[in-house]
Amino acid sequence: MGAPLLISKTGDAAAVAPRIGADLLFLRSIAKKRKLFEGISPLRSTLTEALRERPRYIVYDQIGSTTHPIGPQADALRYKYPIYGCGAIQEALELDRAFALRTAVECGIKIPRTFLFDPGRGKAWDQVDPDDAMRVHRIRGGLKEAQRFVATSKKRWCLKPLGNAAPSLSYVAHDPDDMLHRLRNAEEKRELKPGDPFLLQEFVSGIEVSTEIWIVDGVPAMPVNGTLEEKKFMAGGVGPNIGCASSVVWAYEGLPRIYRKTLGRPEFLSWLKKPTGPTGKTYPPFHGPLDINCVIAHDDHQPYMLEFSPRFGYSALFALLELCDEPLDRLFEAAARGTLERMALRSGYAYSLRVSIPPYPHLDALDYTEHPGTERQRLDNRTVERMLEECQDVDILGPCDDPHVWLLDAQKDGDHYQTAGVDGVVLELTGSGDTVELARDQVNALFNEFRIADMQARITDGADRAIRDLKTLEEWGYEVARPAQAARPAIREAVHAR
Repeated sequence: MGAPLLISKTGDAAAVAPRIGADLLFLRSIAKKRKLFEGISPLRSTLTEALRERPRYIVYDQIGSTTHPIGPQADALRYKYPIYGCGAIQEALELDRAFALRTAVECGIKIPRTFLFDPGRGKAWDQVDPDDAMRVHRIRGGLKEAQRFVATSKKRWCLKPLGNAAPSLSYVAHDPDDMLHRLRNAEEKRELKPGDPFLLQEFVSGIEVSTEIWIVDGVPAMPVNGTLEEKKFMAGGVGPNIGCASSVVWAYEGLPRIYRKTLGRPEFLSWLKKPTGPTGKTYPPFHGPLDINCVIAHDDHQPYMLEFSPRFGYSALFALLELCDEPLDRLFEAAARGTLERMALRSGYAYSLRVSIPPYPHLDALDYTEHPGTERQRLDNRTVERMLEECQDVDILGPCDDPHVWLLDAQKDGDHYQTAGVDGVVLELTGSGDTVELARDQVNALFNEFRIADMQARITDGADRAIRDLKTLEEWGYEVARPAQAARPAIREAVHAR
């Protein structure tokens, strides 16, 4: 039996590979071309080559895209190998937000008022009641129709593209006029392709918090963990939306209130054991991490689902593993084999900080295509590759072998670490403690030990919102970090034979 295999699109969880002794297979050509993680982990060039080594188990660190899905491949391999992290149902939940929201509603999970704009089908925009919050409304049309809808509704909206589009396309408007400006700008710059559907959700004022559980053959493996993150690139909550600049993560004791109202609802737990997709097809039991991002409203203190993330979360994954009190190889193998019943997570808080260099995050606006078929796609690819030359072969000077350092856009030549030039996200730093402040201070001290040309990170206020919001959540009756150490992990018999 060979080493574990980590299958990655462009290295989102590459830092995990050396910690579990895994071979790495990158799916995107740019990661292979730039020799990402060369000298750090063994690299495989094709899936056939990787499977020839008879991997002990396989972990997927991402899902595929609407044009290049990998979920069916993962489902097929699941009958031959212990696998964790990807499947066709995961891709459906992530890439088809309308389906994900409908699933939530059917399972009794609250959602904000949501309107799907689809150029292909749906009702006319002026035939939909904007005050009906009982379902996802489909409106026939695109950006022009959305502008008319927003102008008439007089509400505050959030723009959310479907699929795994760049985080920078999402937008939370300050008022209707602001959203109208954003929609016109998206139309002028052709940020959405013709025919691309998108969502408008009514803004809910509150605290945004993520709740995650690792699902093993349709059954949750405790404990539940929570995350508060900063999504904007710059201090003060300004700049592009990059998905996550910093994360505060903790493990809950027992079944917390937010879990009971969302992922832990009986209807949803039943769905996980026998999930059905958008067309009604039944899939194998859900098998991978699952996060639900909710906003807990100021007015009624109830959680409203914004989206599912049916995969590992970045950069919350590194903060979660900072709390892990068992060998990571054993954790991931138990999850893949279907024998994980409980994760051994310490009490307190973990904090993760993303450290990058230019041109990150400005590549989001360009579309790098694996097999460019148009002149626009070829031009975008050339532009991306030229921009990435800025972040190639940059020295990474600092304690790279520290267990709290998670290298990402990196490679190694002898004892020397440098960037590969894949996306400019050089590394993540993590720390933990009884308080968020202690975890943050560990990370900031570690950050100051690095010397990377033009390095950038949200060090001044990366944990400030979490510190404030945790206090408010407690006042509203929501649990936060557990008061006691985690129990040792329990391993159960595999629910499904492989």
